[in-house]
Amino acid sequence: MAEDRTALAALILAAISVAAVLVIVATQQQRPVQLAAPPQKERIVVIPITAPLTSCWVNPLLPYILRLNSSDVAGIILYIDSPGGTLDATEALYGALKGLGKPVYAVVSGLDASGAFYVSMAAEKIYASPGSLVGNIGAWAVINPAVFWTPIPLEIFPSGYEKLFGMSLFGYYDSVDQAAASFLSVVLKSRGDRLNASADLLATGRLFTAQEALRIGLIDKIGGLADAVADMARSLGLTSYSVVSIYSYYGISPPNCSGLAMTQAKVPLGLLANSTLNPVFYIYPGAVQLDVNQSVPKFNVSQVKPAGRYVLFDLSHGNLIPEQFVQAFASKLVLYNCTVAFATTSNDLRSLLKNATGLVIVNPSSPYSSASVDAVESFTASGGRLLVFYDPRLANSIYITSSPPLPAYLDELLTPFGMVVMDGYLYNASAGLTALTGNWQFVSTRYVNSTELGDGDYVFFTPAAISGSGVGVYVDAHLLGFGAGRYAVVLQRGNVTVVGTVTSFLPDFVRLGNNQALLGDLARWVCGGR
Repeated sequence: MAEDRTALAALILAAISVAAVLVIVATQQQRPVQLAAPPQKERIVVIPITAPLTSCWVNPLLPYILRLNSSDVAGIILYIDSPGGTLDATEALYGALKGLGKPVYAVVSGLDASGAFYVSMAAEKIYASPGSLVGNIGAWAVINPAVFWTPIPLEIFPSGYEKLFGMSLFGYYDSVDQAAASFLSVVLKSRGDRLNASADLLATGRLFTAQEALRIGLIDKIGGLADAVADMARSLGLTSYSVVSIYSYYGISPPNCSGLAMTQAKVPLGLLANSTLNPVFYIYPGAVQLDVNQSVPKFNVSQVKPAGRYVLFDLSHGNLIPEQFVQAFASKLVLYNCTVAFATTSNDLRSLLKNATGLVIVNPSSPYSSASVDAVESFTASGGRLLVFYDPRLANSIYITSSPPLPAYLDELLTPFGMVVMDGYLYNASAGLTALTGNWQFVSTRYVNSTELGDGDYVFFTPAAISGSGVGVYVDAHLLGFGAGRYAVVLQRGNVTVVGTVTSFLPDFVRLGNNQALLGDLARWVCGGR
């Protein structure tokens, strides 16, 4: 009996054991199998920079760029084909990229100019395809000087004399050089010992081919996106990675900036200017379509017959004459008892020359007829004095829609007197980013051999060169397209004087050097005819 109870107990224990095993097996079958997670692929994120840099394009991207310090981002590659853009957008994008704790490379495919090149300075290595253009270091601005010479409206009451515009005209000019100097400093610091070019060369704003840029250390390698990706992966020791654009990485669309989306099309200046409150740009000017907004200003002049001694201003050939220049010149003429008269038609010109002491011709936008030329020649032969002004910068103002003034329109008038206004403008090729008059656009007098034109020390703003024999005011400068030499800015021969600048006698500019005295000498000279 005891044996039977023992056997029964053994059977019960065996059954319990089997049941327990079945429960354990069943429980294990219901649980999901925990497999080891595969290693997460690291990402190389490509940021396409293929549009002009404006706040519309840059600002929406900044929050995403700042989040690229994510653990699965191994590095960033900038893919660049851009002319640059506004100062504020350029510096904002550069600052965001420079602050990342990830390796950044840049690849140029086409154009890496001005602000785009500034942004490239956030990269450790820069690659460029063989046909790319790189550089254009510097800044420029669109500033209409006449704005600073316009009287303040009666209804506006500013607290300080610079409150309305923020700074003077020359203050804005200085800010352009300061922005360019800041840009150059970033390049020098970023490229460091790799640079094999002088700061003066870089400051000229030159664009370099990829081969030139490699030689002088602006880039590190001739190559494309695949080269940069492979080198970055090798440098970081990546064996499993993917390459994605910043848009696919975040699942977003590129910014929609109408009119600014393609570097192949020039950016309208008005669109660019309206995208920022700062008038200074880091953009390659060749990529900008300059607007033409206005026509040659028309003077509403008195038709009263002049009396006494007067100097005649020709307005009959679409002459581009700033009102400020006429007023400044008239203020000098009255000191010598001369008044001002205006010829608005060719008939007026021929008629009023009969009693004038002098004739002033400024920037004509149409040629002179044979009859007008004959009348001028007769006028000078009888003792009248001819004073001609031509200003290459004024003649190419972006605010002119009519035919611009051309030096050729003066040829028939001046060649009989042995003078010609040359194309282009004079500039100082040795200038740097220093004080205002140290800018390359200002040239200073080096030689004066006319007893009627003062003692020199004049400062001219990109004037024209006058070719011919005679006495006058000379500068040592470069003439666009012709190179270095000693050129006349003012040339006199008999009763004819030709001056290669108008801007240098406008408000602010006339205060440079002894320009004020030269304007007075010219007024005295033209008033002293017959």
